[in-house]
Amino acid sequence: MRGLRLSLKVPALIVLAVLLTAGASSLLAIVIGRGIVHATAQEANLNSVRSYASAIDFYLDSARSDLEITADLSGITDMKAAQLVDPALHGLPADLDVPERAIAARLLEHSKVFEYIMLLQADGSVYLLEPYDLQIKLSRQDLAFTAWYKEVMHTGHTVISDLHISTATQPPTSVIATPVRGAEGQISGIWAGALKLAELSHIGHGGLESGTLQRYGYVTDRRGLIIAHQAAPKYVQEQTDFSSVPPVRAALAGQSGVAQFVNPIERVETLGARGDRSGVPRPLGPVIGRYSRRLQPAAVRRAPCPAARAGVRA
Repeated sequence: MRGLRLSLKVPALIVLAVLLTAGASSLLAIVIGRGIVHATAQEANLNSVRSYASAIDFYLDSARSDLEITADLSGITDMKAAQLVDPALHGLPADLDVPERAIAARLLEHSKVFEYIMLLQADGSVYLLEPYDLQIKLSRQDLAFTAWYKEVMHTGHTVISDLHISTATQPPTSVIATPVRGAEGQISGIWAGALKLAELSHIGHGGLESGTLQRYGYVTDRRGLIIAHQAAPKYVQEQTDFSSVPPVRAALAGQSGVAQFVNPIERVETLGARGDRSGVPRPLGPVIGRYSRRLQPAAVRRAPCPAARAGVRA
């Protein structure tokens, strides 16, 4: 009987050992498989960031080039009608035939990236704004108080402004501004264009996925305020502050990479990538954060939601 029981136990132990080995192998395969999937997702995220950053840089670089090229035209640098500027109209009259307004109108027609174009005199006062309907709606003619005016005058270089309330349209905007130089090389004015931020939010929009698994990108200014968001353009109008979002905080510090985190604004756990914009112009280039997918509602994680918003007129 003992021999019989032993003969039964040995096969049973062998079967158990086989099952345990198979289970351990399966578990190891799952762990390895998940690691491979996670690494693949991380690499895809980084590639998405690079592609999105390139598209944003191309858009902004084209806008910058349009302004810099036209800023050197004699029709812009002359500003011969300065004595005809009417403070009541916040600039030159509409019926005054000047080359500056014609150049601005052509730029608006062909570039498709600007909401309006303005030419400032060296003291920061508006020489003209196109379209004229927005010029007469300006809340003030003197724009020397704006951060982007001060930056151009200080550095002598093209700048992209942080998000601010437009003095012409009132909603938030971001301005690209470049110096206009006189015959002696001195800054005689500023040639600037307000970006169509709704269009900026649509860059790469065709790649979005529907449902709970989303892939989308966004751009912030130097302070973390959203200036473009593929999935929620409303964040631009609400001047939503993303500086507390981990990838934005990291990108503002000059870091790049991939991380899994809880977004305190949208309250979802996310696998995302981030990168600083090494594009033009510096130092006012925005930063980019790219989410690859939403993992689960953050309500389960009880994440805080500071959702800071700040209205800035500058």
